[in-house]
Amino acid sequence: MTYEEFAQELARGEIRPAYCFSGEETFLVEEGARTVIEAVLPGPERGFCLVELAAEAGPEEIRRALRSPSFFGAKRVVRLRELDRLAGEALEAAVSCLRSLPPGTHLVALGRPDGRKNAAKEFMAAVTPVECPLRKKGEAVAWARARAARMGLALPPEAAAALVEVTGPHLGAIATELEKISTYLGGEGRPVTAAEVSSLLGQAREEDVFKLVEAAAEGRAEEALRIL
Repeated sequence: MTYEEFAQELARGEIRPAYCFSGEETFLVEEGARTVIEAVLPGPERGFCLVELAAEAGPEEIRRALRSPSFFGAKRVVRLRELDRLAGEALEAAVSCLRSLPPGTHLVALGRPDGRKNAAKEFMAAVTPVECPLRKKGEAVAWARARAARMGLALPPEAAAALVEVTGPHLGAIATELEKISTYLGGEGRPVTAAEVSSLLGQAREEDVFKLVEAAAEGRAEEALRIL
């Protein structure tokens, strides 16, 4: 499943029992997991009904997390990070639990299991894989415009292209810079221009890098640290 297909399902209120987000675009991997958690646990119960596990989790901890009912609500989510580093026995425990998850329990896994482990294929067959590859430049421009629209920002195509020219097609960097642009506009409803994007994020950054290198090379440590 692509990330776009996942997002469309979620927008329709369709939430599957288990997801596995993987790929080089780590921003989407993290955001996908977060959006599932927020959809299943939208309120304060998140603090009690969200279980966090990492690669160090053993088989018994996995079983306890996935089989125990929630005492504070009808739903619970287990977020399992570093799936590629999970031990074989722990992965097998996860597979056995996925065959009969308690009602209202969801698994959100991040990463992809080591294909050399016997249970890897079984695990991927038991979850819904969501692929998060790096975006191409044109895709990143479209994503920037869509995200800006959700933030209430008017980002014309030329401004979005200027933004991606500075950040590259890295969605996490694009999201961060959009927050800066939003702060700069201060609630103004007008579209941001390509010239403003280049001035705010491009030229100033290049000049600062040049000044930083020059100050460091000349031994002006205090100035270099201030620029950094």
